[in-house]
Amino acid sequence: LWAIAVEVDIDSAGRVALGKLDGTKPGTRERLGLTADVTVVGAGDHFEVWNTEQWNATQESFEDELDALLYHD
Repeated sequence: LWAIAVEVDIDSAGRVALGKLDGTKPGTRERLGLTADVTVVGAGDHFEVWNTEQWNATQESFEDELDALLYHD
C-alpha cells in the first residue's frame, strides 16, 4: 500500500537532511509530498516522515473509523 520508501543517511549529529533527497533524484521531496511542514512518526524499527497535512487527515480518518467501530455510529 505504501510503496514509496527512500533510504536516507543519518549524520553524526543524528540528523536527516531532507533537502539532500533531491541530490540524487531532483523532485524527490515533491513526489513524496514533503514540500512544507513534516511530521516524523516512530514506527518500530524505522521512522516515517509525513507531510503534516496528510498525517493529520489520515489520523482523523483513523479516529473516525475507530469511533464507528467502538460506538457503532
